[in-house]
Amino acid sequence: MPRMGRKGRLGNRGILLISSYLVLSLFLIYSSAMTLRTTTQRMVSDRLHDRYQAMDLAQGSMEQLRDDLYEFFRVQVYRDRYGGDALAAMAWLDTVGVGTDLPFAPASPPGAKVSGTGLSSADPRAIALPPGTGQAWVVGVASDGTTLSPRDVTIEATALVGGVTKRIRAVYRFELAASDIFRY
Repeated sequence: MPRMGRKGRLGNRGILLISSYLVLSLFLIYSSAMTLRTTTQRMVSDRLHDRYQAMDLAQGSMEQLRDDLYEFFRVQVYRDRYGGDALAAMAWLDTVGVGTDLPFAPASPPGAKVSGTGLSSADPRAIALPPGTGQAWVVGVASDGTTLSPRDVTIEATALVGGVTKRIRAVYRFELAASDIFRY
């Protein structure tokens, strides 16, 4: 039986083995690149989710403080303390954050732990929810100095969710208006 050279049936096994290792290493590199890409996208997605949650929590805590302040102003200050005297109630609003002498601690919304009054940055209204914590407080009250002028109440809020902090500020206007009975 004649002897076959390197190019015979048995000589191609080395090339086949080397090419299979190359193909296997290409698949390994491709799969690791896809895994790295997926992990990176997941981290970016989580961070973006935390940013949106922090923004929503800051906005929610600000709106909660605004609603509670308005309700407190309407019932406790305007109706109960000053007996419907709108001018005296508006004068009280000028002292918010400076020297307010009424306790302002509204009830907690369901599912949240609330602390603080929110009438100054020293005692912010803190709302703790499972994703994070939001705080809101009255920065100041501005008017043009006349008793009947509207008051611009500046409220600032900050929220911390998953290492992401968001801070927002808004101005809300409190003003005297005619009763609905006089609107035709």
